[in-house]
Amino acid sequence: MPVYDSRRHLMPIVPEPAPIMKLRTLAFICCCVLWIALIPANAAAGEAALDERIVVHGAGAVEARPDVAVLQLRIATLKPTTQQAMSEAAEMVARVGSVAADLGIEEARIATQTLTLAPQYSQQTIKGQRQRKRIGFRAAQTLRIEVTDIERLPPLIDRLSNSEILQVLGLQFVFAKPEDLLVQARRRAIKNARARADLYAAEAGVKVGRVISIVEDTSPGIGVPRPLARAAASVPPGQRRLTAGVTVTYAIRYGDGQ
Repeated sequence: MPVYDSRRHLMPIVPEPAPIMKLRTLAFICCCVLWIALIPANAAAGEAALDERIVVHGAGAVEARPDVAVLQLRIATLKPTTQQAMSEAAEMVARVGSVAADLGIEEARIATQTLTLAPQYSQQTIKGQRQRKRIGFRAAQTLRIEVTDIERLPPLIDRLSNSEILQVLGLQFVFAKPEDLLVQARRRAIKNARARADLYAAEAGVKVGRVISIVEDTSPGIGVPRPLARAAASVPPGQRRLTAGVTVTYAIRYGDGQ
């Protein structure tokens, strides 16, 4: 049986001619040089694109009548013992809840914000020396009452303001659903930003292109608290202003291109 010798069928390795190798090396070097030369041009083009933008700030506002009143009360009592001080404070809290219930204000609308209990001292002069003497304990509690029907606010204040240990700290008017109004303010802010961009572009002889970015102000404005000067029979809420702001970046468009 004949023996097959695979070595006879192997193709011989023929070395590549020197001129061809030189041409390939030269072509590779040329490509590298061209690529390096294009880097500054591409960077410059990118910087130019960043400069061709219009950045404007838009503002929008909505005015509306608040529909919720937030009343802050402070109960403060001074008694010889801690038990007596806390007991009297608790009785006043119960009275506040009873008055609110008579006016149709739910118990869930009444919340404690702060509660403190601390000894109280007085300065006395004994044998020519000033000494501090404890005179009792003061219990203080701050309550927050939400009144969803503003018409019930005046009688609530009148019925609670005749107590010696209860003080009306302040009053502010808010919105039950401010987000609905803020949506309108945000829409107006976007329209205001576009109007400004159109104005600047027209004066510069260009056109407004696509929107590149929109950044909203971190804290939309919802007016300021209205302090309570006195317990009055009429407490009109008036109008409150809600504002929104955005910063919009537009691309500059030349003619029909962008």
